[in-house]
Amino acid sequence: MTSRVQLQEVVKQYEHIFNDVPGNANIIEHEVKLTADEPIRSKPYTIPYNVRESLKKYFRDMINERKTALTEFASTSTKTWEQHLVGFDEVFSRLASAGFTARPTKCVLGAESIEFIPNYAAKAVPLSDLTNKSQPNQVVWSDAQEKAYSALKTELTSFAILWLPDNTKPFTPRTDASDTGLGAVLLQEHDGKLSPVTYASRKLTESDFSTTEL
Repeated sequence: MTSRVQLQEVVKQYEHIFNDVPGNANIIEHEVKLTADEPIRSKPYTIPYNVRESLKKYFRDMINERKTALTEFASTSTKTWEQHLVGFDEVFSRLASAGFTARPTKCVLGAESIEFIPNYAAKAVPLSDLTNKSQPNQVVWSDAQEKAYSALKTELTSFAILWLPDNTKPFTPRTDASDTGLGAVLLQEHDGKLSPVTYASRKLTESDFSTTEL
């Protein structure tokens, strides 16, 4: 039986978790105790302007923490194909039991290596800015967009290999910042040199601290 067929058999057992529709997670339940059974009706009110940015930052941090937790919850790395199949079964089972779903277009299964673009968020700023609501309906393509587009094409053909993390080895963090974004990479020694095991990047907004303050 080929590796492809083996993987297909495992995936077939959990077809219901591969869906573009978000699942209904039930791993955490919160009980709110009320002083009375009668519901309290109140008109909606706007958030004061002076606290809006702090609330936005709070929610962004909460979402990022949630993403990190989900990544750790659903990640698997092994040294043999047989161990990898067992890992898939365990991850899929955990996702199913928690009520999570996995978007098929975001899943990479059984890959020997994964290519990433370091500090992507900052490098793609001239392109991602074109999608802002404040931009005109007609796209204005300038030198900044052309340079960003060419740089990303070069990155995609440079084969930056992302190694699987080995928890028995020490990790080495590296960080960088510019006027438009933040970047970080976590490295481990493989084949006698430091190689990336994960990347993180984020575009800076006007409400963020400046890079000198960070």
